[in-house]
Amino acid sequence: MSTHRPRLTDLLCTITRMEHGQDYKTFRQAHIKKYPDAVNAVGCARNCLLYENDSGPDELQVGYLSMPLLIPRSEAWQLTYAMGLLKDCRGDTGRLAAARVGCTSLCVRCPYRDGRWGRVELSRAIDLCDQALRMIEGARAADGDRGAQLLQALCDHETMMTALGLIADVAESADSDFTGAMHAAGATAADVPRPETVVAWAFPWL
Repeated sequence: MSTHRPRLTDLLCTITRMEHGQDYKTFRQAHIKKYPDAVNAVGCARNCLLYENDSGPDELQVGYLSMPLLIPRSEAWQLTYAMGLLKDCRGDTGRLAAARVGCTSLCVRCPYRDGRWGRVELSRAIDLCDQALRMIEGARAADGDRGAQLLQALCDHETMMTALGLIADVAESADSDFTGAMHAAGATAADVPRPETVVAWAFPWL
């Protein structure tokens, strides 16, 4: 495991300790107040699962910057929301790791499988945190801090394009912002990781 990924053990021990007699609702409320990024991760997971379970083609396009790529439907939506989570956490592995541990602790304690804050949602939230962490780890291994900066710029770009990319002015602004971030990182288009590379970081088993 890369040294860029934070150790989770101490934090896990801290937040999974629940006083005798404390009910799950109280435990959850304490978590979501203390670890707001876990709330965001669960929100991303909830929406992701809705799209994953919709009817539609078995594969979806996830390519960016005129580099299309088709991958399985579930992974396509997970990549979209993992990139959004990475964007919201500004590529901070500490925040992502804390969100992951908070969701793990809640998932272990959760008394129900489905529904809002159920184990299914929490499990997908853990997946999204893992995918974001693996993408950062892969980007840094490939190109150090510049790689992490480019990944952040990609996530900013793709999140905006997913939400509002059909609006011409928004798409143009997103492309311009990405180009500016690329130049600020001292990179060129040739340094931008291809979609298949980012997908391999997020889903090494594909």
